[in-house]
This record gives sequence, structure tokens and C-alpha cells, in this order.
Amino acid sequence: MREGLSEGDAQITMPAKFVSEEAFKVHEGFGGSSQFDDQRAQFEHPRPYTNLELALKEYIPSNIGIKLSDCSWDALFDKVCNAETKYHDKDDSAREIFKNLWLKIGKNYEVINPWIDLIPDCYGLAVVKSGIAVTLKMAEKSAEKRQKILTTFKGIRDTLGAAKLKRKSFQTDPEVSKCATRLYFAVVDAIEELLRSLPTKKSLEWGRLIPRFKIKQQPENPDTVLERLKDSAEELARTVDKCRDKEILITRHLSEDTNTQVRIIRQDLKNTEINTRETNTNVVLIKDKVGKVHDFLRRGNLNIENIGADIKMQGKQNDEIIDLIREQRGRRREMANIQALMDDILKARNELLYLLCEDRKKKEVEIAQLNQCLNAERQHTGGTNRALTAVVHLDRLLVIIAQSVFTQSKIPGVESILLHPNDDLESILVQKGKFDIKSQGQAQSILQQVRFSIWMGQEHPDLLLVDGNIRSAALSNISAMSLFCANFVVSMAKLQPEEVLTHFFCGLHTSSTDPWYGPNGLVRSLIVQLLMALHERELLSLDFINSRTYLNSLEYHNLDDLCNALHRLVGQFPPEATVYCVVDSVSCFDKYLPESSQDLKPVISWLQYIVKDDSLRTKFKVLMTIPRISTKQLRQQVDDSQHITLNSSNLNSLTISNRSMEAGIPRPSTSPILRSRSYTDITEGDYDNDSDEW
Repeated sequence: MREGLSEGDAQITMPAKFVSEEAFKVHEGFGGSSQFDDQRAQFEHPRPYTNLELALKEYIPSNIGIKLSDCSWDALFDKVCNAETKYHDKDDSAREIFKNLWLKIGKNYEVINPWIDLIPDCYGLAVVKSGIAVTLKMAEKSAEKRQKILTTFKGIRDTLGAAKLKRKSFQTDPEVSKCATRLYFAVVDAIEELLRSLPTKKSLEWGRLIPRFKIKQQPENPDTVLERLKDSAEELARTVDKCRDKEILITRHLSEDTNTQVRIIRQDLKNTEINTRETNTNVVLIKDKVGKVHDFLRRGNLNIENIGADIKMQGKQNDEIIDLIREQRGRRREMANIQALMDDILKARNELLYLLCEDRKKKEVEIAQLNQCLNAERQHTGGTNRALTAVVHLDRLLVIIAQSVFTQSKIPGVESILLHPNDDLESILVQKGKFDIKSQGQAQSILQQVRFSIWMGQEHPDLLLVDGNIRSAALSNISAMSLFCANFVVSMAKLQPEEVLTHFFCGLHTSSTDPWYGPNGLVRSLIVQLLMALHERELLSLDFINSRTYLNSLEYHNLDDLCNALHRLVGQFPPEATVYCVVDSVSCFDKYLPESSQDLKPVISWLQYIVKDDSLRTKFKVLMTIPRISTKQLRQQVDDSQHITLNSSNLNSLTISNRSMEAGIPRPSTSPILRSRSYTDITEGDYDNDSDEW
């Protein structure tokens, strides 16, 4: 069970409902038939076969005489099939229901197992196969009844095969996924009903093994059970056709646009045809002369064709062998991809559930604490020395910092001001699937850099600029480096909850209508996060805002005074605290927004000044990342020892996750050598600065 998601936690219900009903609208990767388990607080594949499994364990030994000890369900399936001596190795055996189908598409052939997509759990599929085999075995005495059962399940197999041909997976469309799940449950219910209705050598207590039989005292008619099962299969087929028709309609609109372009091309072809006719007249004259030569060559070609026919026959045989090998590989690849898709969907839904729960808890605590403090300050404005010198209250200062002076937007509420950093984290984390594994592995390789370990471990303020050197992120505001920064903040909050974590994603605030736009918005966002961190620790003092002139300058968002306020707030933390400042995609304000590049230069200068402030009490650590390569102007503002470039030939192709981040983040060092070592002690041999890439 994930840490932070305890059993019976009422706060899990709403996020779980969101993941189940709404998450697939964000991305189809959050779809699927997995169900939320209240006891384990996570999503799992449905397991309707649990009661059937228990019933078979008592039914088989007493009625068929096969021992179940040290025998898997797949092996049991083979034993039951072999026990049907009358139908052994015939088309009427249980094996026929679960054989692979060859579906012909033009000249291409595809081998599929239609049951895999319906029952993604391999163990559950083995139980269902054994249940059907036992049902056919017990129906041997009635050939008509056995044939009805066999025909029904063959029909389901063919329906699944046809549906699979129209859809690569049942799990990517919500309606198809729901119908497939209902058919899965209907198959299991039908097996249970048929076993109960068939004559047995030794009766069982069905009400004890299958709870719903306690209410239904009499078994159902097998024909009714099989008819209901057919209806469920037909419902799946109709739903798949409906999904396919929807996609065909979209394709039709695209085809109409293409037809318009084809008409123009046809007109050009018509003009070309006229010119070609004139040319053909001249060609006919030449053709008569060439005809005599062709007669001579044709006689020679007869011998060549005979040789070519032999070569072609040999090549055809070779091609057939190659095609068979490719088909087998494709079959194994498809089965592996289906299983991987199921696992990825399950993992993604649980990760999103965990994130929503943790975010909600944190927001509720912060808002409650802030409201309590603001009420107390309004009632006791003259009770402390702070109120005598500061010319502004905390609630008013938050509104001043957050409200944009360039847009006529309404005054933001305290809650929306506090939520924007966490909203940025969510925006980055849900885009994980957009970045390829190689880019994620290269971004995560920063954890292996010696310079990064020193930045994390030393007991002094420090600044580090990291060039991601990711070629695929050249024109993107959000990159794999953004995903690394978001996971770093989340992992650090879990590993070192006592430390202060501030962050800002420049790529999310490039619009001039955004209240946190540009370098000015970057500084204001950091101020809001520091105000809340100081307030939570009861360390906040606003005494440095002791004049109306200074307050008026903050109201107009004067960049120099905002940076000065940032410096004052960082200085209020005690010596034992560490304040992390993570700024991602700085290049968005430096390279892609020319109007912001002039404001970025003084902001970086102030961050450098705070880091090098000899009287600063706390450990202030700044991490700035760039997805590609930083500009010469930006590199000139940091020392050579404060800049590293990741190697583009990194071979570590691992996706970024909380587990890999927590394992790779260096822990605080207890070594006096590492604690005393600062960035000025680093030589070029201490870390790999891949500057050749530029």
C-alpha cells in the first residue's frame, strides 16, 4: 500500500472516483477495466473468478477424479481435455474454444488469441478455461446440451476475434471497455450456473461456495443461461461497431477535404493527357521500327523467362518461411504489448490517485492555517512589536504580490494564490507520457553528476545551472527536464519534509495575460511561497516593509524592490534550515521571449547575490535548468563551476518516477570533508561538462 493512502481513508473516495470517471477524458491511457479496491486503496484488474476458483477446487476432485495438488490451472485444463476420450483431439473439444484465430486482411494474415484482451489477468484466464473444460466434460452424457454449450462459447470466441480486428484493444475506449468487462462477468456467471445445473457424481454446497446461490435456491435452465451469455457477446459486438462507425465518420470528413484536392490534380492530369496524345502520335512511328527489334528480343526472352521462373519459385519458398517467422514474432510482440498496456494503465491511475490525495491534504492544511492566522492578526493588530513597524498585513501583502498590474483582472482570492504552485506541479506530472524514454533517462542522469551531489550535500548556499542538452526539446517550453524538476520537488517533500521547497516552471507562464508572466512573475511566485513557509514555521516578520514608499513600489511590482524583498525573506530562516529554489526552463524568458530577457538578467544577478551573501544565515540552494543549451549571455552570469551540461550519449534509458528519484537523490552527508567542500573547490575533472555539444 502506498505511503499516505491508509485503509478506509475517506479522502481517497473523491480522487478515486475522478480517476475512474473523468481521467480517461484527459488521456485514453487512463482508461481500462481496472477497479478501485477500497481495502488496498489502489486500482486492480477485476477478479470475478474468485468464487468459481473455490468451487472448482472442491468440484473437480469429487466429480472428475483429478487431483489438484502441485498442478497449475493451465495443466489442469489439459488434463480435463484429455479426460474427454470421446472428443479428444477433435474440433468439438474445449481446446477449440481457446485456439488462435487466423484473420485475413487483404493479402496479410494476423494470428490472435481473442480471449487475451477480454481477460487481461493470465491467472483468471486459466481459471475460466478450466471451468469451461469441466462444464463440457460433465455434459458428455447429453450430446445436445454439450453441443449448445460448445457452440455458444465458440460464438463468443468468434465475436471477440471480429471485434479485435476492428479495435486493437478493448481498453482504450471507455464504452467498449465496460462492455468487455460485463461480458467477462457474464462468462464466469454462466460457468457457475451451468456447473450447478449439470448432473454430478457428488453434490456440493453451492450456497456456501457462491454467495448469490444462497438466494437462488433452484438452478436456472441452461438454455436461459446460454441465451443471456449470447446477448452479452452481441452487446460487445454492437458497441465495437458503434465505436468503429464513429471513427469512420471522422475519416469521412478528412476524405472530403482530400477529394477537393484530388479534383484539382485531375484537371492538371487532363491537360497532361492532351499533351501525351500528341506525343503518342510520334511514338507510333518509332514503334513500328522498334517492332522488328522486339521480335528478335522476344525469342531470347523466352529462355530468360524459364530461368526466372525457377528463381522466382525458390524465392517464393524463402519468402513464405520468412513470413512465418515474422508472424510468430509479431504474435509474441502483440501479446507483450497488450500486457504492458494493462500494466501501464494500472500504474498511471494509481500514480494519479496518490498525487491528488496528497495535494488535497496539503492544500486543506495550508488554507486552514492561513485563515486562522489572518483572523488572529485582525483581532490583535496592536499586540506585538511586528505590527508597530510593518505597514501591511500578510493577507494584503499576498494580494499585492499576486495581482497583475498590467491586466484588469479581478483581485485574486488567498486560496487561488496559494494553489498555483501545486497546480503547476500537476500540469507537468500529467504530461509524463509525452516524453520518450531516452529523453527521460538523459534528464535523470543529473543524479549521477558529481557537481549535483555537491550542490545537494554541502552546508553552504550554492547555485547550479544545468543544460539538459536534449535535442528533441529544442522548441518546447515543457520538456523531460521539467518532468525531472517536478518529480524532484515531490520526492524531496517526501524525503526531507522539514526543508523549504520553492519552484517555478517558466514554460507554463509565457503568455502576457498570465498573472505570473515573465521574470517578474517568477520573483513574485517565489515570494508567495517563502511567505507561506515562514508563516507555517511562525518565523515571518514584515518589519522590513516599514514605509509607504517601499510598499507602493511593491504594489507596482518594481523588480528591484521585489528581489530585495526576496532577499529579506530568505534571510529570516534559521541556520539549520535549507531553502531549495528550483527554476525550470529559464531559456523561455532568455531566448524565446526577447521582451523578458532584460528583466531576467537582474533576477539572476539577485539570486547570485543572495547565494554569495556572506551574512546569510540559511542554506539557500538554487537549481536552474534548461532543456537544450543555454545562451552565451546567460552563461556569463554564472561561474564556470556553477554550470554543467548533460551528456547526450547517456545510455541510461529509464523513465522518471518517484521510486527512481528517491533512490537516486543524494542524502544529506555527515562527512565533514563533503560538507566543507564548496563549488569554488571543484575542478574540471570533478564532473562531466559536455560543452562539445554546443
